Amino acid sequence: MKPDCTFLNARKPTRTSGRITRTTKSGVLRSTVINCRYIKPLDPRLTSWARRHPAVLTLEDNVATGGFGSAVSEVLAPLGIPVTVMAVPDTFVEQGGQSELLKQLGLDAPGVAAQVRRTLGELESTPTQATQPGG
Repeated sequence: MKPDCTFLNARKPTRTSGRITRTTKSGVLRSTVINCRYIKPLDPRLTSWARRHPAVLTLEDNVATGGFGSAVSEVLAPLGIPVTVMAVPDTFVEQGGQSELLKQLGLDAPGVAAQVRRTLGELESTPTQATQPGG
């Protein structure tokens, strides 16, 4: 059975996406988790990985603007492959413990799982091909 999505992770979030995959293993989510150890240059296998999955999500504990997810989006956009970027917004973030802040930003396991469900739901509601009248 084909996986629902691939997670392209930058550093620490690999554990988060791995937890999501395990906790939803009951048939709800089948995913491939890739630890992108090198942010620059991007791995040349990136496009191959992305083409095997209907949803591509990046997860990082860094700012979204100009970050890993942005770089992945730039590579995949010309191929028509949408990317959901999950990262810290480019706004002031209050001070606090790492787990508390990740939870506030939706970058903890429950927050990421919710975003995956939204992304997959959007894919299901999007027509894959327009039909011509009489065709």
